[in-house]
Amino acid sequence: NRRNRALVADFMGSAARVLTVPAFRDGAYDVPPGEVHVALREGQGGAAATSDHDWKMSWMVPVHAGAAGLLQIGLEPFRESYARSSFRGSDRPFNVGEKPQLHVFAGYDGVLECPEHLQLCCRYELHIDLPEGPPSGVGQLSRSDVLDPAVVGSHIRSLVPDGIGTDVYFVGTFRRSPAAPPGPPLSVAHMVVFRGVRRPIVREECDVLRDDVERAMERVCSLRPDKKGRMISKPIPYQLLKQRWEADGRNRLEGEGPGVGAESCYIF
Repeated sequence: NRRNRALVADFMGSAARVLTVPAFRDGAYDVPPGEVHVALREGQGGAAATSDHDWKMSWMVPVHAGAAGLLQIGLEPFRESYARSSFRGSDRPFNVGEKPQLHVFAGYDGVLECPEHLQLCCRYELHIDLPEGPPSGVGQLSRSDVLDPAVVGSHIRSLVPDGIGTDVYFVGTFRRSPAAPPGPPLSVAHMVVFRGVRRPIVREECDVLRDDVERAMERVCSLRPDKKGRMISKPIPYQLLKQRWEADGRNRLEGEGPGVGAESCYIF
C-alpha cells in the first residue's frame, strides 16, 4: 500500500492546484467549487473503515487529500460511464469488486461540509492536576470544573479555528505514582478530539493546535508536566474512534458531567 498511497498523495497535490476557485455570495455559489472524484474498490479509500485493520490496510485517501487542502464531501456508489480496459498492460477489464465507491473531494472554503460518517480526527489526552482545595485565584478552574468535560471543552473550543469540530471525553482520574514529578496526588485525564467538519484534518496543524490549547489551559489550571507536549495522534476516521469509545463503558462523552466513577483512581 505504500506505493499506492504515494500515488494518491501526488495525484491529490496535482489536482488541488487546478481546481476551480469557488465564489459564494448571498447563500449560494456564483461559481461552484471544483471537485476531485476518485473511484476505488469498497474499503480501499479508508473513509468508511469500521475496524483498525480495515483502516491500516486502506490507501488512507482522505489523509492525503487533507494534506493537499482537500476536504471529503461525499462517498457514493461508483457507476461506470466508460469501458474498463488496459489492466497491467493487457487489453482486458480491471476488477472493481462488487461495490466500487466514488470518493468526492473539494477544496475547503468554510462552506462545504464533510458528513460526520466521513470525518477524520486526531486526538490526545489532556492531564490536569486535580485541585485539593478551592481555586487559587480569579479565573482558575475549580475541582468540579476540572472533572467536567463540558467545562474543559468550553475553554478549548474558543481556541479552535472555524471548521474544526472539538469533542472532549472524560477518561478518568489517576493517582500520581512515586516516580512522577511532585504535585497533587490526583490528576484528571480528558481526551480531546479535533475533527474535520469544514476544514481538512492535518496532523501537523492539529499538533500546533494541541500546543496552543495546553498553553492556554495553563492559565486557568495546572497541567501534569510529564504529560504535556506529546505529539497528537495520526488521523483516523471519527466513526472508528467513536466505536472504540462507546465500547468502553467507563468513559463518558462531553455534557454528561463528572457523575459516578469520576473519583475512581487508576494506578500508573
